[in-house]
Amino acid sequence: MSIVLFKLLIIAIVLAVGVIVFQEQLKEVLPNTTSAIQETIKDDVSVVTSMIEERAGGALDTITEGALNVTTGIIQP
Repeated sequence: MSIVLFKLLIIAIVLAVGVIVFQEQLKEVLPNTTSAIQETIKDDVSVVTSMIEERAGGALDTITEGALNVTTGIIQP
């Protein structure tokens, strides 16, 4: 019976040490991962913003051209 308890104690110690090591490694890795995710989000937002600006600029050009054509049609019947 004491051999079984001894084995369980060793297993518990190994698991506890593993958890401690894992927590320490996680503390080192997690901040780097978080900052990398933030940079990725910033890059994605920049790309989407650029796409919106391009499309809005194109739409504005189309509207302006249409308005000029209508104005020209009114002025020169």
